[in-house]
Amino acid sequence: MKTLNIAKSHLIQILTVNQTLHANEFQKTFELWRDKQERALWSAYTKVQDADTAASFNPTGVLLPMPENHAEDYARALRKLDLSVDDVIQLDENEYRQYIEDEWQWQRVFKSLSASYALGD
Repeated sequence: MKTLNIAKSHLIQILTVNQTLHANEFQKTFELWRDKQERALWSAYTKVQDADTAASFNPTGVLLPMPENHAEDYARALRKLDLSVDDVIQLDENEYRQYIEDEWQWQRVFKSLSASYALGD
């Protein structure tokens, strides 16, 4: 099956749920990142204060990768649906993966980063 026809109202419902789930996961991940980033910066600050030479300070790990909020991807898809005059929307395989299964190109990196921040130090 190369395409799938789905009721626009049902697709909007699915995308809205996925958008909310992403927003919640992003917020949780951002808070975990902020806490770890703050600790990393304080640790670096302490190391700078204790360093007696440039060679004794290694700044690795000072800036942690910040999670990205992809809410706009969902909002863009929802806007497109809102503008559509069709009651039935045809999805190709890629759109099905993104909109229905919530598998976006950025998803693997986002989930990996979320998991890394959820782990304890």
